[in-house]
Amino acid sequence: GEMVPKSLALQHPGETAMRLDRTMTLFGRIFLPLTAVLNALGDWILRLVRLPPASAAERLASAAELAYIVEESSDRGLLEPSEQVYLENVFDFHERTVTQIMTPRNRLAAIPAGAGEQEVLETLSSRPHSRYPVYEGDRDQIVGILHAKDVAQRIVNFPDDFDLA
Repeated sequence: GEMVPKSLALQHPGETAMRLDRTMTLFGRIFLPLTAVLNALGDWILRLVRLPPASAAERLASAAELAYIVEESSDRGLLEPSEQVYLENVFDFHERTVTQIMTPRNRLAAIPAGAGEQEVLETLSSRPHSRYPVYEGDRDQIVGILHAKDVAQRIVNFPDDFDLA
């Protein structure tokens, strides 16, 4: 009984959530008293056999379960490889230090505000990143952020009019 809804939700998560939001809220309110009684009954039976009832935190999915869901979703083609890497990195984030995440200021790839096409393209090709701070004067005077994808779109759409303004 759970395979069809699960498959539907995995293949169309946003649309499924939007369509079911009000319905699920309504049924949640209607069945709240019954759910509370059944949970209390289950907790009572567990105590009767001398087992502690699970806390709210224990009822949530563990990191291992979430990692399994990400892996299964990727294996079934529901996640792009880049999405899988991104989600897996979320699980490892607490193990990382600031020095592993941030680029030291003296190694930062930045672009001067008045840079021409050649200088921008050289920076983008020699130091590939998705974003570049744009500075005016010295590197401590950041005036904006240049997105590499915006430069690529600009070159494709307006090849004769390269301007960072």
